[in-house]
Formats: sequence, structure tokens, C-alpha cells
Amino acid sequence: MSTTPSSTQPAQQSLLAKKMIMGGSVVLWIALSFSVIIFNKYILDRRLLNWPFPISLTMIHMAFCSSLAFLLVNVFRVVPPLPGGLKPETYFTCVVPIGALYALSLWFSNSAYIYLSVSFIQMLKALMPVAVYLLGVAFRKDTFRTATFSNMMLISFGVAISAWSEANFNLTGVLLQLSAVAFEATRLVLIQILLNSKGISLNPSPASTTSRPSACSSSLCPGSSSSSPSSCRSWRRARTPASWCSA
Repeated sequence: MSTTPSSTQPAQQSLLAKKMIMGGSVVLWIALSFSVIIFNKYILDRRLLNWPFPISLTMIHMAFCSSLAFLLVNVFRVVPPLPGGLKPETYFTCVVPIGALYALSLWFSNSAYIYLSVSFIQMLKALMPVAVYLLGVAFRKDTFRTATFSNMMLISFGVAISAWSEANFNLTGVLLQLSAVAFEATRLVLIQILLNSKGISLNPSPASTTSRPSACSSSLCPGSSSSSPSSCRSWRRARTPASWCSA
């Protein structure tokens, strides 16, 4: 039985609507991500707001993501929860280390905004595929391929050129951002080792309700101590640049 043009038209319209929703979601994600980056730069830059406590910014970020994901999954039921949940042993041995690495990655990355420009930080983040691939090969989660390794070296060479030509190069900021890349790459590889190998696959919202609270807890102690009321009062009085180590 042949399909008529009238019968295929609704299917084509449905496919077009899905493509438009997908494209709009990507554009919205890029816009929101860019807005967060610029806002973080405004908060942490020494020439702007000069907030010298990047770990407290990470703590607030994690707390907000955890709260929003909890509402979407458990209150409004927009996203289904993780089937069967997670056993306490699995949570503490698998999810907590991943959350702690995520908190460290955000902490170091936010600290880099104190020293580097936004554009240069994004160039350094291009090393993420290189770090993930090398760690994957080291932990035997990926196979070594000469062609892939050559592409990774080409990316590294491009980042090295951008670092060499950076007008406002700062070694402390570069080391902070490279450390953030290393922590994030380790987190991604550990997801494969600790979760995916056990058949646990987390959608974004359930993942936020599991890993984000552990990341928030990891940043709670240093965040609350560094940005205590007395520290905030001193910042308001002085508004002088502070080392990231005090954060």
C-alpha cells in the first residue's frame, strides 16, 4: 500500500518540529552558558566586582543545581527519577568521588577567572578532549590509535600557540585552568569506570540530584570558612585583590 502525500505530511511536520525544538534548545544552552561565563568573570575579576572567594561561588552553583533538580524530579515530576535508586554503598563509593572532582574542577576554573581573560580560558578548555583521551587510554577505557593521537597533538599545538601569543599571560591562571581540565577529565573517565561499567546511566536531572549534593558538600567547608561574615566585611571595606589560596 503506497503512502499518499497527505499521510506523510504530518510525519514531516512532526520531524520538523522536533528539529526546531532541538535547535532552539542548543541555542538556549549556548546563550545560558555564555551568560554564566561572563557573569562569573564579572564577579571574580579584580578590575570589576573583585570577589576573591571562588569556592563560595562553586558552593552556590552546586546548591542551586541540586535544589532545582530535586524540584524537577521529586516535586513537579517533570523528569522521571532513577529507576530503583542508588544503594548507599554505590553512592558513597561511586557518586561522591565524582561529585568531589566536579567541585574541584569548578573551583579551579572559577579561580582562573581572577587571572585570565575569558577568551584565553576557553582556548585552554580546548585541551579537554586531549586529557580525556589520554586518561581513557591510561585506564584502558579507550584504545590507542595513531590517527587520534595525532589529532590530539594538533589540538595541543594550537593551544600552545594561543598561549604563546596571549598578551595577558599569567602562569598562575594557566596552572589553575589546566588543573581544572585535569579534574574534569578524571571525572568523566571515572563516570565510565564507576558508573557505566555497572550499568548505571544517569540522565542530566537525576544526575544533578545525586552528584551535585556531594559536590556541594565537598565545597561547603572551605566555602563557608573562606567567605565567612567577617571575611565578607573585610572585602567590602578593602576591595583589594586577594590570592585564590585564601578562597
